[in-house]
Amino acid sequence: MQEVFAKNSAFGALSKYANPALIPFENCIWERSVVKFMPKILVDTNVILRYLLYDVESQQKEVDELIASGVATIPEVFPEIVYVLGKSYGVSRQQISEALLTVLDEIDVAHKAVMIHASKLYGETNLDFVDCALIAYHKIEGVEVFTFDKDLNKLLKREEK
Repeated sequence: MQEVFAKNSAFGALSKYANPALIPFENCIWERSVVKFMPKILVDTNVILRYLLYDVESQQKEVDELIASGVATIPEVFPEIVYVLGKSYGVSRQQISEALLTVLDEIDVAHKAVMIHASKLYGETNLDFVDCALIAYHKIEGVEVFTFDKDLNKLLKREEK
């Protein structure tokens, strides 16, 4: 297992692919850390959707066994899950939030606390999931977020309190 030094940032889940020599830590506000998130099996959006929706009988047993065996995903799949559940299936924001929290209970993910906070925010606000994730990275990991979005700025300030 190769350990890669990476920023403690929103891109941590993908940092295992980075060349550590190219990451400029000396001018970085984040502390240097070792990425320990090295799952054996990563699942994609489709596997998680099958798990949540139970809509493809021929795949269900395999999906259930895979999830039970202990798999992981990356934070980047969550906006896609939100989009598909909302647009294709007409699932409410609150139900999507609850579904994401269920996934986070059963599937490992880098920046888990951030994804939990973002999932809760999604159910409580009208912001898209990416904006909720930005707020969560700001609140949980202290990452500064710069945006021209007035609603997002308002919530960022609220989260500082």
